[in-house]
Amino acid sequence: MSDPDPHLSSKPAPPQVAAEAEVEHDATRTDLRNEIVALRDEVAKLNDHKFLRVYAQFWRLVAFQLLRGMAFGLGSVVGATVLVSVLAYLLSQVDFIPILAEWAAELDVELEEEQTEAEVEQRVDEQLPAPEGGGSNAEGGGEAPQQDPPQAEPGEIPPANAE
Repeated sequence: MSDPDPHLSSKPAPPQVAAEAEVEHDATRTDLRNEIVALRDEVAKLNDHKFLRVYAQFWRLVAFQLLRGMAFGLGSVVGATVLVSVLAYLLSQVDFIPILAEWAAELDVELEEEQTEAEVEQRVDEQLPAPEGGGSNAEGGGEAPQQDPPQAEPGEIPPANAE
């Protein structure tokens, strides 16, 4: 009966088996040495790579990341602008959706009303006389307390003469 593992047996291995094992061991060592040399060469190539040289210095890294962030921000803004303008154009071409058409018409009317109210207020302000300033009253020369003019409701034009 023979042992499957020659290292476990107490009998010495035949000289031919020992020589084959030694040759395999040397071949394995040579292969490992070759692999280690190849790995060292690859690591040296990686260390010389431009990408890693940028990260080797702090200020270069900061400048690189700043430029990268600025490019990303500019690209995001330009991309969003193009996307929104294309979507707005496409939606403006769709008039058969009644909800959108009604909403757009109401929005247009509201904007026109606001613009008209602002123009009327400006004209009224131009027509009002300038307030008299620095006057004294008959009760000792002091100034009369100013009263706030009545407030108009939102969307309503204030009266020209508040007194």
